[in-house]
Amino acid sequence: MYVKFDFTEDDLVDASKRFLGRQTNNHSSDWKNSLLSALAIGVLVFVLLRSDAVVRLFISLAVAGIIILVYPQVQRSGVESRLRRIAKELMPPPGPYTCEIEIRPAGLWLRQMNKQTIHEWPSLEAVEETADSVDLFTRDGGGVIVRNRAFASDEERSRFIALIKSHLIQSRS
Repeated sequence: MYVKFDFTEDDLVDASKRFLGRQTNNHSSDWKNSLLSALAIGVLVFVLLRSDAVVRLFISLAVAGIIILVYPQVQRSGVESRLRRIAKELMPPPGPYTCEIEIRPAGLWLRQMNKQTIHEWPSLEAVEETADSVDLFTRDGGGVIVRNRAFASDEERSRFIALIKSHLIQSRS
């Protein structure tokens, strides 16, 4: 089965965020960085303030709490900014950019931006259906996001998913 669709910089950034979101080590490291930043700045505020120790402690704890609350948003914004910069480098004008996907006996064939890749069936880990796509994730943290606009109908999308799942089951037995 063969499908294709045009994609944008926004699609590429969204796909990258989905791949990053599946990596559990990113979440624990973000949490640790948030706590370490809050601790470091809280201690710095405590040391630099010239007032009663109790007042310094409360102000330091308040600053640390604010950092813990704000850090995840700042981190996400920074990641998105870096992903956009990388996407701009990868997607020189002019567009459009087309992604072609074919389900083959050897694996999932993909062509985009003058590059071909085959994800062999054993390398695929998961298939997730979302409102706007079919997400195929590989064991190495990558994958393919097949946008709904690749399919002519809901039935074609369903056949695509069923075929992918049957190949995955077959490759695991």
